[in-house]
Amino acid sequence: MKINVGDIKKQPEMSREYKLTEMLPPVTLAGDTAAFAEPVRVQVTVANAGKNFLVEGRVTAEVLLTCGRCLESYTYTVDEPFREEYKQAGESRGADQENDGQEEQVRLFTGDTVDLTETVLEAVTLALPMKRICRENCRGLCPHCGRNLNEGDCDCREEALDPRLAVLANLMKRE
Repeated sequence: MKINVGDIKKQPEMSREYKLTEMLPPVTLAGDTAAFAEPVRVQVTVANAGKNFLVEGRVTAEVLLTCGRCLESYTYTVDEPFREEYKQAGESRGADQENDGQEEQVRLFTGDTVDLTETVLEAVTLALPMKRICRENCRGLCPHCGRNLNEGDCDCREEALDPRLAVLANLMKRE
């Protein structure tokens, strides 16, 4: 997702709005892959703030996730704002920007093109739920036969005994 800032680069305090739509690569988080069901939509305003460019926008996407209980795929809607600062690479840093040795939280770009892909993917990643569940009342899989309990009950015995208590269960049977 690239935007051309050449026209506002020469005019401080000028801003411009962009609407972008692009299919992005899947996001990988903790070994789980989240693919996009459709092209990602981004509305963004870029403002020339003198030395930096302030990028503020909103990302909207439909993400395909896998439920952590029943292992079925489902679609999750992301509608998340984001804000990032970009700076032309190669510009010298002044003494007023040193911040006691701490690095600025500014992304760099070269030429007249700002690539928003990484910023957009980070916004989507942060918007994804930590616990991915297809619905609030998802029953998951049977721990014995593996049947999806959302599709119906299984014929397994519900009596699941903790193996650490098996000795006590044998004592109860003797009486």
